[in-house]
Amino acid sequence: MKLALGRSPRGVVASEMIGSWVWQHRRIAVLILALLAASVVLAATGRVGQAQSVLSALALFGPIVVGVLSSSGMVSDEVDSGLVLMWLQKAGSLTRGYLTRYLILQLLLVSFAFALGLAVGVIGTTFSFLAAAKALRIAVCTAALGALAASIVFALSSWRVRRDSAVAVIVIVGSISLGAAVAFDAGPLSTIAKALAFPIDPIQAIVDWPAYGTLARPIGIIVGQIAAWNLAALVGLNRTERALS
Repeated sequence: MKLALGRSPRGVVASEMIGSWVWQHRRIAVLILALLAASVVLAATGRVGQAQSVLSALALFGPIVVGVLSSSGMVSDEVDSGLVLMWLQKAGSLTRGYLTRYLILQLLLVSFAFALGLAVGVIGTTFSFLAAAKALRIAVCTAALGALAASIVFALSSWRVRRDSAVAVIVIVGSISLGAAVAFDAGPLSTIAKALAFPIDPIQAIVDWPAYGTLARPIGIIVGQIAAWNLAALVGLNRTERALS
């Protein structure tokens, strides 16, 4: 992400971050728009099943991909390059500066992911294969997926993990595989594994509610994971600031 050199982390202007973020993800935006257009063409020509497949993949992978890329190297790359030393020469807290940038980024990402989910929902309701309530739940879930993916990368970056985005993908894929492996098991260990796995099943439970019962557990898992990764990021930022001071 382009940095406003000569400014403290707290002085980062939101409009500059928005412009940088949009420019950074312009190719992905074009691809997403193309896939949305393709789903409309498929649905309009009677290939509803194929349109649903395209939209389902887009709603699942779009927010995750953008979330992973958005937070990539925010802390770790700047530490490795020495750019972080610039922030240390300014007044204020290094941790607070990075958290400000991260929160602005999350706002952008959640807005994008919600809009993506809403677009998927509008197409689905237009061609009558999604109910309006389900379309809205999809938008909420895409926002949650993007926020969680970005949280994972930022936490890893805050702990100065190199190639944080690649490690995040391994964490996401590995935890999904773990959750799938114990999906039909019972007992405390499988319950813990399901709660720690990247929340594909909780997302599905929310989207298809009330088919899978109450929403308390899936919402609790998603919110808990986002909170846990953000807490890990805060601890990592404090540790990094102490190490560099």
